[in-house]
Amino acid sequence: PLHRHLAVLRGAMGDPVVGKMSVQRAAVAISVPSKGGAHADGGADSKWAITDGFAPSVKPDALAQSPPDIARQFLSGVCADRVALHGALDEAFQVSVTLADPEAYKAATTAIRRHLDELSATASKMEAALREKKAPILARLVRAADDLEGKRLDKVLKLQLAKQRVASAQFQDDKELKAEAKDLEQQVRAATAELNEALNALRAEVQD
Repeated sequence: PLHRHLAVLRGAMGDPVVGKMSVQRAAVAISVPSKGGAHADGGADSKWAITDGFAPSVKPDALAQSPPDIARQFLSGVCADRVALHGALDEAFQVSVTLADPEAYKAATTAIRRHLDELSATASKMEAALREKKAPILARLVRAADDLEGKRLDKVLKLQLAKQRVASAQFQDDKELKAEAKDLEQQVRAATAELNEALNALRAEVQD
């Protein structure tokens, strides 16, 4: 569940001075003005705000296309969009650590995860369409890649939360937590390699 991944430990993280910065080039970004701005709900001033300019690149008629073209849409649409969203997730993490504000990360990650869930729903529709069109191998490869992406995302979120804690003053000398973060880094690399292998298998099948 999302709330499990986003359970952020509040620590004595300080209130650093942050200059003007922006990651608006990302699909979903934390924008940090030079001066505080009001929350969207009219509440107290905030040091940051979320901008969400993500739009899926999968064509509306994707499911009506031929099996190879559906698979290509998965690769060039769903997978490419995921790359952009993971980039946004990484930038949100970097900005939130600079701000020492885990709530900024939580807000950005909530928006990013919503889009990633929508992409997974699209992948499931593509898998179903491939099965209906008698393309079980392509359907199986799309399902395998989508499942591996979910596992990788789980590890990425755990790693970022561990790194947030390591970056806080309360945990900077916690050797056990640092070891956990290092182990998670290895898990993310392994999950990435496994996902890339699955995507390469799909590309090879589309080309045959």
